[in-house]
Amino acid sequence: MMAKGLRAKRVSELLREELSRLIIYEVKDPRVKSVIITAVKVTNDLSIARIYFRSYDVEANLEDILSGLNRSKGFLRENIKRSLRLKKIPSFEFFIDDTVDEGFKIEQIIKKLHES
Repeated sequence: MMAKGLRAKRVSELLREELSRLIIYEVKDPRVKSVIITAVKVTNDLSIARIYFRSYDVEANLEDILSGLNRSKGFLRENIKRSLRLKKIPSFEFFIDDTVDEGFKIEQIIKKLHES
């Protein structure tokens, strides 16, 4: 059980690094050029990779980026298969990473509490 969790963590980190590289240098879709992969969480059975992203371009439409990433799934999986040589390539699910936004909201609430 513990070994599976460690393997999933290692695969998550490998995927994060390789996906970041592929998106920067290989994906041609202009919608995804400003993407930062913030986290990858792979299930213990390595069947699903939940990929969280942000954009360094504050003007970027995150829904458009999500659409671009979803269109690039096949290309990304094919390249991951070649570069990482994993027995099993997980299916990819992309999510907008809203932890920064949530942190900002919490900070604003705390600030208001201190003011009152």
